[in-house]
Amino acid sequence: MYHHSLKAPLLPLDEGQASLWCQDATEILPDGAPAELVTQIAAIIYAAPHLHQLIRRFGKAYPHDIAKTMKGDTASIIRQARIALSEALGTAQDNESVMRHLRHYRYRCYLALCLAELTGKMAIQDQIKELSSCADHALQEVLSYLCERANIPYETMVILGMGKLGAEELNYSSDIDLIILYDGTNDAASAQDYVALTRALIQIFQKQTGDGFGWRVDLRLRPDPGATAIALSDGAAISYYESIARSWERAVFIRARPVAGNLSLGHRFLEAIDPFIWRRQLDYSILSDLTAWITHFPISDDGYGFDVKRGAFAIRHIEMMTHLLQVLHGGRDKRLRTNHTDEALDALYLAGHLSEEQAATSKQLYWAWRALEHRLQYCRDAHIYHLPNNQDEFSQFASFAGFADGAALLDHIKALQKATYHAASHPVIVDMIAAHQGALARGAWPADEISQQKFLADKGFLRPDDIIRTIDSWLSGRLPATRSERARDTLTTLLPLVFHELSKAEEPDAPFMGFAQFLEALPSGVQIFSLLNQHPQLIELISNFTLSAPALMAELTKNPQIFEQMLDDAFFAPLDERPDFQALLRDEIAGKPAELQLDVIRRNAREAKFRAEAHIITYPSAAQDAYHYLSDLADACLATSFAITCAEFEAQYGTVADGHFAILLLGRAGQRQLTPQSDIDLIFLYEGDRGALSDGPKQLSSGHYYQKLAQRFISWTNAKTASGSLYELDARLRPDGRAGPLATHYESWQSYLAETAWPFEKLALQKARLLTLETDNADFKARITDTLADVTSTPIARDDLIKEFTLLREKMAAMAPSGTTPMAWDFKKRPGGLLDCEFLHHLGDESAQDTAALWRHLSLVTAVLMPKTTHVATPPTFLQKELCRIMQQSSFDKALFEMNQRFDDIAQRLDDLLSR
Repeated sequence: MYHHSLKAPLLPLDEGQASLWCQDATEILPDGAPAELVTQIAAIIYAAPHLHQLIRRFGKAYPHDIAKTMKGDTASIIRQARIALSEALGTAQDNESVMRHLRHYRYRCYLALCLAELTGKMAIQDQIKELSSCADHALQEVLSYLCERANIPYETMVILGMGKLGAEELNYSSDIDLIILYDGTNDAASAQDYVALTRALIQIFQKQTGDGFGWRVDLRLRPDPGATAIALSDGAAISYYESIARSWERAVFIRARPVAGNLSLGHRFLEAIDPFIWRRQLDYSILSDLTAWITHFPISDDGYGFDVKRGAFAIRHIEMMTHLLQVLHGGRDKRLRTNHTDEALDALYLAGHLSEEQAATSKQLYWAWRALEHRLQYCRDAHIYHLPNNQDEFSQFASFAGFADGAALLDHIKALQKATYHAASHPVIVDMIAAHQGALARGAWPADEISQQKFLADKGFLRPDDIIRTIDSWLSGRLPATRSERARDTLTTLLPLVFHELSKAEEPDAPFMGFAQFLEALPSGVQIFSLLNQHPQLIELISNFTLSAPALMAELTKNPQIFEQMLDDAFFAPLDERPDFQALLRDEIAGKPAELQLDVIRRNAREAKFRAEAHIITYPSAAQDAYHYLSDLADACLATSFAITCAEFEAQYGTVADGHFAILLLGRAGQRQLTPQSDIDLIFLYEGDRGALSDGPKQLSSGHYYQKLAQRFISWTNAKTASGSLYELDARLRPDGRAGPLATHYESWQSYLAETAWPFEKLALQKARLLTLETDNADFKARITDTLADVTSTPIARDDLIKEFTLLREKMAAMAPSGTTPMAWDFKKRPGGLLDCEFLHHLGDESAQDTAALWRHLSLVTAVLMPKTTHVATPPTFLQKELCRIMQQSSFDKALFEMNQRFDDIAQRLDDLLSR
């Protein structure tokens, strides 16, 4: 059994120094203080400036307190301090007075408890229970005072103590972790009133005044602290834990305890979320969540700076083992549901999860570590856990801990570590440490700037100072994605992996900036950081996409759930292995209301488009497969959307007897050459008796019926839902354009083509094809197909074509923005572009078809990279590289020169033909 009690502090070995400290103690203590008491106090104030100050302050104000403490009568001091606080707050006129009395109360109680532990009159486990009780009483008194002043019933609120306060194991300088709730069924006060009261309570407790501070308050364990008020209704909190709470939040509730306000309300709340905390099935997902809490900082050869809380085989090691076993098995064994460490270890032994020796020794070791922790915090009243960093201070602290010198203290710490390694060993905690050490093997992100610079330089980064400044801004919570503490912790764990992946590049600084742009655009971070930890191959992909295709990354940052697609092995399978989009959509929308069906279609379209875009960037030579993939996707989405529209429409208006409807696709859609950003050009055709009426609850004439159906389809397809928009439908190529009816009767369309249609409209029909619909009529489709064949097989007079092309080119030139390079990256409309290639083709010059294929490929790439902007001076890196590859040039300037030559050549050849 390892004994945990530390010895009383020792005076310095130098007799001169010891004598001076004894003189100081004599001046502080009441006249006639015994020599033994003087020596004890001198040894304490020698190493602990904070206690030196407190003894000076309270030694005169309460001359009998120190003597009582040395006799073991701490209880009467605390009792008197509590009475004094209650009386003072009962007559307090303002918050400043409350703050003064609260600080006086804390320091008087804490000094007595500190001296009792230092002189062996109180065991450390009894002391921390009393420290917790003092905080409880302070919370109860201040809450009562504030409720009375705000006219809020005390019984409508409860304060839950979390962490060490909830466990009644509060540190000497610990924060108090709280969750503040109010009864949501009581209308005695508004939500804003409870929030205002909570703000006042926080200020009273933690504001630094001339009297010091009371307790630092931490409310970050409440539900979703980045988005919720500091005081919540019990109903809202219950709803959170029943629905969206994260698994790590279960662990923190193991030690929850109502400490002030309506304690019954607190117990009812904890009972309500009991199924969230204690699950009957073994849930090991929490292990990966809590691995980030493992720090396991190693000890140096001299012990300097060792962290007694987060160091290897120290306080947190025992706590993690205990709480993980509780949360894993407590759902099926109620004996494990306790918030006290000692009781939990005993229960784990009785339940068979630990041996009797493990449990008993772990308790002893836990309190031995906690005693060291308290000795550190007595010195400065600071929230610190690490030993001094130099020899003089280390030796001084050794004396304060009751050791003859620093070497004896180091031996003690190493013995504690060794014993903890054996006693607190369990497969659960061993596996977590192994996972943590796996991350360290990749190189943990260093804590100091010099080490960070070396870390980055060793991995080939040329601008470490800039990178460090960027990371500092992330870890300071200046981004939406890093505002929560958990996000920052997860990102810190992720950073070594990020640099490991990015260092694979020849010049890793550029990929880092790409990753930085991605991270800075994220609305939240925890889920994405956790995902990247599990799937590091995504890091390089993200950085490459950010640099190559900013538009693609904009989509990814807006919809980070698309990441899940990229984890599927099929994501980067060739696009020519296309799924049956229509069957997939049909299965997924089955049984859902129309609005949700439309949302499902949009979500699937967005994810499939993203996959196509990723392929275009990753495998640019597979552009033709992307065209067909996107066209098949559009066909399925449009046909499914029309089926939904039709079903809803017919429920309202019925059907028209012997009436038929068809959708004719034109342009890129008709040619099966869609890009991810393409609009859909189409014409709506129908046939049937013009005088017929529909047979639904609301009757419409045949013409009105099909106009309204077409308009409904456009509205539903163009509309934006939670998953964004589907396609922009453009019906301007219908007869008479915007002046004509939206849906055209087949006979009218035939007459228009024969008598009125412009040559360009007839040329557009060479790319037309019918969209397959569930409501298709085979005879009607055959007639449309025959008409198309007749129109497209009839030659158009060359003079008419020349006139048409000349007018169209003049119109495009007039629309080009002034003061820019002539539409440099618009491979379709600029002089010598795709339209000019097609004009040459229609005029009988086939030599431009190779260039047309080239422009079509580059326009697809451009649609992914910069879908809205074609007038930029310098295109994204990927487009530059792709241009060099296609033009077979070694530099971007040479490739750009050759590209412009091709533009000029095509434009000149067309000018020559049109001017003849």
